[in-house]
Amino acid sequence: MKLIRHCTFASLAPLVFLACATAGTDTSSASAPGTETGSGSGSGSGSGSGMGSQPGPAGSDSGVSLDSGPKPKPPSADASTSETSTGNGNPDTGTTAANDQCLFPCDSPWYKDVSALPVYTGEDIIGGISSWGASNRMLIDFSIVALTANASTPHHAFQLDPSYDPDNDHDSVPVPASGAVEGENGYSCTQGGDCHLIVVDTSTNKLFELWQATNVGNTWIATQQTTWDLSRHYSADGRGQGCTSADAAGFAILPGLIRPAEVASGEIKHALRFILPGARIKRNGYVTPATHSTNVYSGKAPMGVRLRLKSSFDENALPSTGARVVARAMKRYGILLADAGQIALTAESDQFTNVKWQGLLGSSDLASVKVQDFEVVDFGTAYTPPSMDCTRLP
Repeated sequence: MKLIRHCTFASLAPLVFLACATAGTDTSSASAPGTETGSGSGSGSGSGSGMGSQPGPAGSDSGVSLDSGPKPKPPSADASTSETSTGNGNPDTGTTAANDQCLFPCDSPWYKDVSALPVYTGEDIIGGISSWGASNRMLIDFSIVALTANASTPHHAFQLDPSYDPDNDHDSVPVPASGAVEGENGYSCTQGGDCHLIVVDTSTNKLFELWQATNVGNTWIATQQTTWDLSRHYSADGRGQGCTSADAAGFAILPGLIRPAEVASGEIKHALRFILPGARIKRNGYVTPATHSTNVYSGKAPMGVRLRLKSSFDENALPSTGARVVARAMKRYGILLADAGQIALTAESDQFTNVKWQGLLGSSDLASVKVQDFEVVDFGTAYTPPSMDCTRLP
């Protein structure tokens, strides 16, 4: 059992440390990171529009709310051209992000066509959710950066918060010379946000996702680190039952992001991650592919629940081609509950991408889409563990 730790970065040059207030609650709660003002896995204090040319002030990808408990937060790498930067900071040529490729093996839940699966007939989860955050508008946050490393990229060992063990992975992390953490222009977390660092290493086929990552001088610090093997066929147990990741639900962030190149290509071939205000999230319950939840809230939506946009929804009423691309993906692959926060959907920052968001998709282009436009894909029975302690798998 861990305690809920509400942490913020403080600096006293040349030192950086996490200032944490500890509450007497089991940290097995939702995502560890952030405040419930952004899109779920990120900060919540950033603007979400300051990096690159991405549109709109959707807010940075804020993690869990202060009352949600600790644990962090998936985008997809199916873009038709690479939307990640190479080890030297320049756009990559598409190794990890081709539109007909899968980031994880293609039998992963992210790539499952759920358009014909039955609807869940248990308790009224849609009614329990009732509305999105952000005044019931389905907004999009554009602050998470995705980077690509190769064999020549320098590695750094991060100092991690030991209270997140055994959920943490302790591999050294490849960090491209030019890059940034979520919501920032570089690797220093200065805005008090979630500051996710996401790197795909093409030489090892691994995905590194860190929450509250920062760099000062030669010191590299993060609260939580998850290393994913992109060649592994993860079972329903993921990295282990009760285990969080850089996303509260315990799965990866990158596979569920909306990425500019795939939207420009006209098709998203994976599910999307979404977040809800904490009060809508089920206490101590999650469904595959999630492996972690919260013991703080008392809503009806279990972590990992998959919502599907109804086939009857008129996507032609949406204001942009990009919004219609996203709507079609939500009809075919659905959206997976990943974290607690206010901004429902998360898109990749275009800070280091070839394709830019300007004129493609705006932060409020899906604002008219309501919770009642969705249905819950049947998941059977939510898993309610005796505790949210992490039992890691090898």
